[in-house]
Amino acid sequence: MTLTDEEVAIEKIDNLSNLHGLRSSLNYRRAELIKSVIPPEVQAELDAIEAEFKEQYTTLDANIADLEKEVRLSVLTIGHTVKGTFLRVEVQAGKTSWNTKALLPLTKRYPWLKDYQTVGDPFTKIVEI
Repeated sequence: MTLTDEEVAIEKIDNLSNLHGLRSSLNYRRAELIKSVIPPEVQAELDAIEAEFKEQYTTLDANIADLEKEVRLSVLTIGHTVKGTFLRVEVQAGKTSWNTKALLPLTKRYPWLKDYQTVGDPFTKIVEI
């Protein structure tokens, strides 16, 4: 029996999902083995270090998010790309979109409108379900 292209794609997708699952299991087993060889007193010290850094990361991440908002607003107000020493903030024009569903019937009446239509290449996005 010959499989359809869609059935072959489904098999590949399921194989990909299985490989991701195997990787997650491998990561879990690795973490468990590492944890099993760490004496409890050392683990307690490691947990304390993690807790100390977690607070610092949380504060730092909040500061980064706040400053990013300010920088984006400042650069948008300036209206052009601004380059710092290590970062560049680019201003990009908003993308134009059209209501294709509403405009397609107009192409029957005005066929020349299709001359101004471009359609991008299809792309894929892998999403966990």
